Amino acid sequence: MNDEIIELLKDMVVNGESIPAKLLFYNGHGESYITFQEEDADESLSGDDQLLGFVTYYDIDVYTRANLNAIVDEVKHRMVVQGDWVWQVARSSQMMFDPTTGYYHQTLSFAKERMNLEWQK
Repeated sequence: MNDEIIELLKDMVVNGESIPAKLLFYNGHGESYITFQEEDADESLSGDDQLLGFVTYYDIDVYTRANLNAIVDEVKHRMVVQGDWVWQVARSSQMMFDPTTGYYHQTLSFAKERMNLEWQK
């Protein structure tokens, strides 16, 4: 799933600014960036004492000193329209601001259901 999200978020440019996306931690400074991580996984379908399907939840954190809404909208578009993820409104955060760093921040949560085909082998 990490590779899928990296692919979806790569080469993101919003208002002329390149927005890097990294798993767990970003080591840059002074610019907008995105981090992401798996948040949870939940059983969604079982049968014959086997896990048949499950939902994976990912949190995507957007940090910027610029236009947070434009970046958030682009992340949602890429994840939902291009990647078939479902935006989890209730799991996502509101817009926040850290006066110490000057960064706006918002956490977006997305979910994707997958079938477990391992038991068929």
